[in-house]
Amino acid sequence: MELREPFVRITNEARKRAGTRGAFKVSPHRGILTQRIPAEGAGGLIFAVGTTTIFLMAAPGFRPLVGLCLLGGLLLAPILHRLRY
Repeated sequence: MELREPFVRITNEARKRAGTRGAFKVSPHRGILTQRIPAEGAGGLIFAVGTTTIFLMAAPGFRPLVGLCLLGGLLLAPILHRLRY
């Protein structure tokens, strides 16, 4: 069984931009660019919670450590907020 290239749809616009029909190389998608994800607002929160959830599902041994860190953050946040304002 021979290996095939992944299915890539090349539009006529892409061909026109390339100048000739076979002048450009088809490469696979590089994946999600994390620097393009907005850090503020709901998008950043969804990304952070989702990433943490996936990590904790894959490495359940870290759950107690993450729980302690969350508890420490909840206890420390009011103190830091009071010192700042």
